[in-house]
Amino acid sequence: MSTAAPSDIALHAARRRPAPRLALFRFLSRISASLIFFPLVFVGQVTLGPEITLFPFHMIAVAQLAWEFGRKGAFLGAALAVVLWIVGSEVGAWAFSAEWIVYYNALVRGGVYLLAGIFFVMFRRTLESHRLRIEALRSLVDVCHGCGAVRGSDGSWVSMDELDNFVASRERREECTGCTHAAPPA
Repeated sequence: MSTAAPSDIALHAARRRPAPRLALFRFLSRISASLIFFPLVFVGQVTLGPEITLFPFHMIAVAQLAWEFGRKGAFLGAALAVVLWIVGSEVGAWAFSAEWIVYYNALVRGGVYLLAGIFFVMFRRTLESHRLRIEALRSLVDVCHGCGAVRGSDGSWVSMDELDNFVASRERREECTGCTHAAPPA
């Protein structure tokens, strides 16, 4: 049972939530590239017409949405880019030999945008997992935050250059006893 007064609990809860303006600013900063590139590409697309494509510039906005919001962001960015392309072709009154070509082009672009967005999501997940592994390994070893030197088992500090030379000079890697016993005899 908590002994804190109700006013203390409300004060603590208020400290955890960001101010509404700060939350709005954070959200807008997360979608800033989309807010800039989607309208710019749309206006450029309508102005320049079908002969000059601005197709790659939608990738910037789709990539940011995928990076910030994962798969949902990738789907949203791809869908928004496709819709803007279809609307731009209608507003620009582009002439195609058949009506279905507009939708085929939109489908192809949407597929490319979606694939790029999914690749960005996968890249971010891989990057995050590697960062977590590195942090876990750093917690096992004392590393100087100034120069990156590592404390040896004898308590002396070894520079990264010396450590790189040591690792490069080793001929074999050692295995733990579990891996050694699991390997078949040679």
